[in-house]
Amino acid sequence: MNTVLRPLLLALTLALICGSTARASRLESIDAADHPARLLAAHGVIPVASAGPYVERGSARITVIAKLGRPTERLPDGTWLYRGYRVRESDAAGVLVLHFLQDRVTSLGLTTPERAAELVASARSVSTAPHVAKQQ
Repeated sequence: MNTVLRPLLLALTLALICGSTARASRLESIDAADHPARLLAAHGVIPVASAGPYVERGSARITVIAKLGRPTERLPDGTWLYRGYRVRESDAAGVLVLHFLQDRVTSLGLTTPERAAELVASARSVSTAPHVAKQQ
């Protein structure tokens, strides 16, 4: 195996083991009847049908701004993040994630703050990576 890949694979394996252990301990502390909170703790993200009574799949970007305000973070791919959202009648809380296509909401989800931080870091590393053109 390539000596460069071996440390990377070891680090990824350790991250997966540590992450699954942390998720398991969070799951144990959540009420069994709180399905949204259990799903969020287990998977790091859950789909949501709407954000309040006005923002759902198909909502216009201008409607989102009017009803939810400006996003906490805008990613280069057009994803918007809103911190401090909760699922009604649940302990599930985190960051609302909205994806857009042609100025319309295509999906909504609630993610953990840790997962949101990963999204932001990943988007920043991609957008700041040097672009190299191939010469033909």
